[in-house]
Amino acid sequence: MTVRKKKQERRTKPFKSIIKNAAVIDPQGMRARLTGIATGTAAANTATPFDWTIPQLQFPAGTNVKSLFDGIEYYAEDSTIGDHMKFQMVDPDGSGVAAGLYSQAVYDAIKDGNNEVMVEEFGDCFYVAPNKLEDIVLYKAALYPGLVVRIIYTNTHATNAVNFMCNIFRHIDP
Repeated sequence: MTVRKKKQERRTKPFKSIIKNAAVIDPQGMRARLTGIATGTAAANTATPFDWTIPQLQFPAGTNVKSLFDGIEYYAEDSTIGDHMKFQMVDPDGSGVAAGLYSQAVYDAIKDGNNEVMVEEFGDCFYVAPNKLEDIVLYKAALYPGLVVRIIYTNTHATNAVNFMCNIFRHIDP
């Protein structure tokens, strides 16, 4: 009696399954999005703001997704003792009203002369380690499109400027 071997079929996973198992997705299904948000020079003895407007992320195309902030990594070259940063979420134009953070009446009542509302300040007088080129600040928060992440770098040195760069760590929930 002859035993016939069953012909094996080669099956490949559909593309969507491959993406679900990709390295950029954490166990809860979130996708990593790492972005450089600020670069520039903080002049000596000044407070210099660096702003990044949160984009509306869409995945797949046309579908809005939540964006979650995990923290930042910053580089400060030529920093000195006393240099510090502030981290703020700012609403420059009422985007928080559309996101449901507050009503139009509240926005109108609390906006400043530039029509901005500081929604949250999650780091005030955060000291920079002198002569250390990089550090990471971890903070979990939801990011709303149209709001601005503002980093204010205060350079306390009398004559030296500080070269500054900042990256943001965030995830999206498709």
